[in-house]
Amino acid sequence: MLPISPTVHSLPPAHAEDEQIAGIAIAEVGRLEARYSRFRSDSFLSEINRVAARGGRISVDEETAGLLNYAATCYHESDGVFDITSGIASRMALRSRRAAGRGTDPRSAR
Repeated sequence: MLPISPTVHSLPPAHAEDEQIAGIAIAEVGRLEARYSRFRSDSFLSEINRVAARGGRISVDEETAGLLNYAATCYHESDGVFDITSGIASRMALRSRRAAGRGTDPRSAR
């Protein structure tokens, strides 16, 4: 067996502007995660879900309204295939459809 020597590749030094742009992108991802993660009980999305579970109403800001409107457009244009509300329920429905021999395309029931 031949000895393996690691090869070290040098990357060009990062430019300050590249690092700044990367920092801005990372911060934005963090902001979106904190605001819209369904896995964080302190997120705005979790608050929306709690209010909806009680049958209540909640005001949303322009950004959230825009995202919800875009999701509604995707739902309609995909004939219901894209559904932001589905989560685990969609996997359960898919298993149920398969078990009933109806295939995996939710549009086939229409």
